[in-house]
Amino acid sequence: MGTNERINNYDTPAWFYDPLSALVFWGAQRRAQNAFIHLVPPGSKVLIAGGGTGKILEELVRIHPGTLSVTYVEKSGKMLSKARKRDHGDHQVQFVHAGIEDFAPTEPFDCLFTAFLFDNFTGGNARAIFSHLDGMLNQGGCWLYTDFRINRASPVFHKLLLKMMYVLFRWLCRVEATWLPDMNFLFSEAGYRQQGEKKFYGAFIVARLLVKPAGKN
Repeated sequence: MGTNERINNYDTPAWFYDPLSALVFWGAQRRAQNAFIHLVPPGSKVLIAGGGTGKILEELVRIHPGTLSVTYVEKSGKMLSKARKRDHGDHQVQFVHAGIEDFAPTEPFDCLFTAFLFDNFTGGNARAIFSHLDGMLNQGGCWLYTDFRINRASPVFHKLLLKMMYVLFRWLCRVEATWLPDMNFLFSEAGYRQQGEKKFYGAFIVARLLVKPAGKN
């Protein structure tokens, strides 16, 4: 595995990532990424970018009534192996072992899922990956975005927890970032309309449903 493949790669914690998340966040990460699944139109072509161990696939089966065409992109081979074993019901799922920055689809998608993806990237790389993903989404398509959130009003505990997480995952996964990128600015700059927002874990985690403007390539 080359140097680039080791950066932001969650192979090492794959076996304990889900139990650790449940212990620290009491299921808030899972609830946040599932917050707007029910609003995905039936029959949609869906991209899940950085889906981890694939619990979201089981939630799609449980929550979503229609059949979806899902492309599941994950950089960690061990995470992807776990995802392949999940029940995905009648949904058509294509698994892709790649970093999202290296993924090049042949057709655009109707909906994007990015749960705890952008917190791995520095500001410049986050912008590049945002632009890359934006180019994959159809006009009027939906973007289900979930990630950590820090602002001036955030309690000190949340700021300290975020720093501790970056120290841990920089050591385990060679995460390149040391702080959260300004995703609000990127979505606003690109003209996305926010259709819904839910906060979890004392507003440390936020889930948003955003829609790509018509007339934007």
